[in-house]
Amino acid sequence: MADPRDRKQALDDHRAKADAFEKRGDWANAVREREAAYAIASGQGNRVRLVDALARAGETERSYRLLLEALDAGPVSGRAVRRGFHQAVELDDVASLPSFAERLKALLADPDEPKPKKPRMSIWHALVWLGEFDIALGHMDAPPIAEAGDFAGPHAIVVDPAFAPDTGHGHNFNNNLFYRRLCATLGLPATFYGASDAGLPPPDLGFDFRPAITTRMYTGELPFDDLQWHRNVNLFFEAELDRQMPPDGRLFIFHTMRNTTILGLARWMLRNHRADGSALMIGIVDSNLGAHPTRAGIVADIYREAFAALKQLENAELLVYCETRSQIDTLVELGGDAFDIQLYPYVAAALALDHAAPRRNEGADRLRIGYLGGTRLERGVDLIPGLVRATRNSLGDRIAWTAQFDPESLSRQTGGALDGDIAAMRDDPAVELVEGMVSTGDYFAMLDRMDIVVLPYRERYEVSGSGVFVEALTLGKVLVVPERGWMAGFARRYGSEPVTFADTTLEAVLAALERAVSGYPDLGATAFAAAETWNADQGSTARIAAWLRDRMAAS
Repeated sequence: MADPRDRKQALDDHRAKADAFEKRGDWANAVREREAAYAIASGQGNRVRLVDALARAGETERSYRLLLEALDAGPVSGRAVRRGFHQAVELDDVASLPSFAERLKALLADPDEPKPKKPRMSIWHALVWLGEFDIALGHMDAPPIAEAGDFAGPHAIVVDPAFAPDTGHGHNFNNNLFYRRLCATLGLPATFYGASDAGLPPPDLGFDFRPAITTRMYTGELPFDDLQWHRNVNLFFEAELDRQMPPDGRLFIFHTMRNTTILGLARWMLRNHRADGSALMIGIVDSNLGAHPTRAGIVADIYREAFAALKQLENAELLVYCETRSQIDTLVELGGDAFDIQLYPYVAAALALDHAAPRRNEGADRLRIGYLGGTRLERGVDLIPGLVRATRNSLGDRIAWTAQFDPESLSRQTGGALDGDIAAMRDDPAVELVEGMVSTGDYFAMLDRMDIVVLPYRERYEVSGSGVFVEALTLGKVLVVPERGWMAGFARRYGSEPVTFADTTLEAVLAALERAVSGYPDLGATAFAAAETWNADQGSTARIAAWLRDRMAAS
């Protein structure tokens, strides 16, 4: 290919073919054409395009090695820098992260540099791990500092680092609905501070909401699962509170605290409200307490440090609560023995009653089995398609199903193994498949239509709370739950008779569902009676209301 014109023509041909393959999503052939173009002309443009194609084709290591060559050779686009940062995290190239942070800092300082539509959480994780909080704030496009409200009397400040808008099974949001209603009933003005990356709550709900926190602080599995990262992410939360929180607040509700936030909360309170007699309510909802096999020691250290800080508050009114007895026992062991830690299982469950139809005393001709909530394997969602098929085969028209989950997410998590059963669910007229998230009203209405609720939960759910479980108890549903763990015992305490299974296998859960259907007339009556007992007690709702009322009077 001595003739430059032939060389140019060949280069243009390979680029054009690569463009066409990329438009079709055929990344394997796109890589082949990009490699051919790069062999002809090894400049930055062809190299970076090959980096992108390799990444899209799943060849992360080759893409990353080539990107490092590009970075050594000269300037690259902001998109390439962010991709490299993400790939360094994925490939555990910790040594390169500081240099990527510096490049990202330069990008953020350039007003002409376009910002990505959706910042990568892996980059945020890494920046926090490095302690680069200013860069992390810029990467997540931190909101401006919220303006403080002007309140003459008592005023509640509610902080939820996981605030997400009206998305049905987002139980953190339902907790916000609970506190909005409770404060309104008491005549207590309340301002809500939450994450800005999830959108705003619907205006008609009447929140005084400030999008103050950069990102939701509960982000699943962590690429830096060490004590340094956990301390730093708490420091990041503390920095967010410093940026956003009004200095004159005296009544605080931090209702969904975890190991990524509770130390930041405690340190912030100690620095700003040590001696002013503030009232502080802390709701701890942490799935890592005694349930995560590799994180237990890290989480323990964070809670020890948080409790040590909270013990130094002077004249503070403090209410701490969490969702299960085993979590209380763990917190006491970690230094919470100085506090009166209350058992308040999912405070927002009573919201389900707003959407409930008149109650039935016995089942209709066809009982409706239901499953709903987040699409996660620890919640046994992988069993649901098989259970639908098996119960329809064994029980026929005695039952119908409503199942809410994200089929695409489940397919990814199971490698497509359940796609056939999911397709069969869509084709079965007795099966209502609700795909993805729904509004809060639709979520509660969906739960209300169910007669039997199955919760084939595993792992952390032996010790961590479940909003779906408490909502189903509230609405008088027959519960099919693991014998191991806390749910069965909690239901029995109020007179319910849950149907249990010893092992979270399809066969064991199927047998439990068949027992629930055959025994429904008696089980259903018992479940309705248990719901009346549970709802009449009002438990945590009444005690939280009394606590807030006392604080209002003291103010």
